[in-house]
Amino acid sequence: MTQQEHPEPNASHALSRRSLLQGAAALSVAGLPLGLAESVLAQAAQTQGAQAAPFVSKRPALKDRRFTSAAVEETIVATKRRIRDSELAWLFENCYPNTLDTTVTFREENGQPNTFVITGDIDAMWLRDSSAQVWPYLPLTRRDAKLARLVQGVIRRQVQCILLDPYANAFLADPNAKSEWSSDYTEMKPGIHERKWEVDSLCYTIRLAYGYWKQTGDTSPFDAGWERAMGTIIQTFRDQQRKDGFGNYAFKRGGARPEPGSAELYGSPIKPIGLICSRFRPSDDETTYQFLIPSNFFAVASLRQMAILLSKIHHNTAMANSATMLADEVEHALQQHAKQQHPTAGTVYAYEMDGLGHVSLMDDSNVPDLLSLPYLGACSVRDPIYQNTRKFVWSRANPWFFQGKFTGVGGPHVGRDMIWPMSLIMFGLTSTSVAEVTSSLRTLKATHAGTGFMHESFHKNNPRRFTRSWFAWANTLFGEFVLQTAGRAPQVLAQQFPLPVSPHITLPLPIRVVAGVEEPVAGFVPDPNIEAGQTNSSRAAVDVSTPGSAPAAVYQSERYGPDFTFSFAVPRGRLYNVRLHFAEIFGAGPGRRVENIDINGQRVLSNLDIAAAVGLNKALVKDFAGIAPNAEGNIVIRVMAAPGSADQNAKISGLEIMAP
Repeated sequence: MTQQEHPEPNASHALSRRSLLQGAAALSVAGLPLGLAESVLAQAAQTQGAQAAPFVSKRPALKDRRFTSAAVEETIVATKRRIRDSELAWLFENCYPNTLDTTVTFREENGQPNTFVITGDIDAMWLRDSSAQVWPYLPLTRRDAKLARLVQGVIRRQVQCILLDPYANAFLADPNAKSEWSSDYTEMKPGIHERKWEVDSLCYTIRLAYGYWKQTGDTSPFDAGWERAMGTIIQTFRDQQRKDGFGNYAFKRGGARPEPGSAELYGSPIKPIGLICSRFRPSDDETTYQFLIPSNFFAVASLRQMAILLSKIHHNTAMANSATMLADEVEHALQQHAKQQHPTAGTVYAYEMDGLGHVSLMDDSNVPDLLSLPYLGACSVRDPIYQNTRKFVWSRANPWFFQGKFTGVGGPHVGRDMIWPMSLIMFGLTSTSVAEVTSSLRTLKATHAGTGFMHESFHKNNPRRFTRSWFAWANTLFGEFVLQTAGRAPQVLAQQFPLPVSPHITLPLPIRVVAGVEEPVAGFVPDPNIEAGQTNSSRAAVDVSTPGSAPAAVYQSERYGPDFTFSFAVPRGRLYNVRLHFAEIFGAGPGRRVENIDINGQRVLSNLDIAAAVGLNKALVKDFAGIAPNAEGNIVIRVMAAPGSADQNAKISGLEIMAP
């Protein structure tokens, strides 16, 4: 099967419901006796960087890791033995421990554990991310007391955050520090990084607490402070049902200071229908319609888990009943309103609505999303409406589903054509098909751009164009996916994962390519085949008075690198005119950047110095006539830095291939 195909489950390739539900428990199947802990850690220290190239460990040196867990190290060693594909095993080794390696700060505070967890490249603790980042380690807490104490510390730190402000989504390590967002029009307090009200933030804290208790039976984190935090969550959810006015949360970022009570502080209008408003999505983007359906499903599951904890641990029947009643009310509202008819997918769950008749049918790759509902325990994977929704999400009917060389779901947070690895991971985690699991792993292996880690997003045609090189949640979630696969479909990991072969896309004549962007510009299109090189852009005005110049927008971007190649298939038996477009928009003066250009292996430009030829921010056009296709029927244009060039990044803005 190709990388873009996702066959439906069948008798020979379907995973059983039992194996899917046991996926989380399967996280611990790779464990070794704990007595091997010190030897495993010692081995890790000795072999750091000693693997055969190119799969050298990308983990920090042992002395530089933020936290080490014997059980995690044992799981890495044992699981790698079960993965036949060496690159996939390397990815697992890098990604699974990334949260512990790089993002946690663990300490004892008044005799109790306290753990602060950053997202990676953002030095703040999100309630959502911190819960999700340590979730895959929960099955190991039963046999690693040190790891259990770290998770206890996360639960306790989250309680402090909730009691500080239940509407905030992200917090600072220093409780007295002020955030870069302190000018937001909302009730910012010291210690808060960002105050975006997201229903799922509070749900994640309940999920983590419940998951930890189920795995360990330990009740030590669930003290009176935790009980108060649960009461605060119930109160906050009820407030944001907005049955009597706007509720207690207001927010605006930027622009003129709003009048107190102004409607713009409270988001888009809603009609109360029993659902909980979420001003923001899990991407931290503002909701279009505030009844965010995946988060309301998540709230139902979380409130029921809260009720169990309150009843079993605190014997607080009144608060447990309050949580259950709220869950029942929200669930009834979901049953009444969340189901929508789609013209091709049938009955599906909506993504957002407002109770006034406006509905958004889409899915966003941030979790909770519609795709992740079974993973979060919010519905059965066999739910027929979920299955319809799943097919809708993974199709062009979803406006944030993208197909190119690779296929997946993105979202408005990064924009068009950017696929989130998290969507591919969640597609695999919630699948009942061996073929889908295999396809997801194959694509994830093919799109890490040689970094050895997952990213926030990557371009559907060029994985080297990605966002966030350090995104610990995606890394750890990938580790969870591999471990789940080892437990429920070990045969998948017993195979090689050859990189998908993508067909070469032929552009129609005349070919007009803009080199530095992924969207069409003024009649020029991006090359769908090139992967080498990097891109850069500038808003500076470009002089296009040179004869034969393209529109100015073409020169405001560029592809650059030491050596990269374009290849275009053209009909044989004729000659072509090739026109190359250049502009020095980076600021390199004369003599700084010198490059050579070959067409079909023949040097056509030697020691080209754009700045010396025309200066900065001015178009330079070079024409070459009578170019015949090579033996394969292609016109191949190679751009390379000249030997001795001070800047070893050659560049080009655009090109044209025309039949005379």
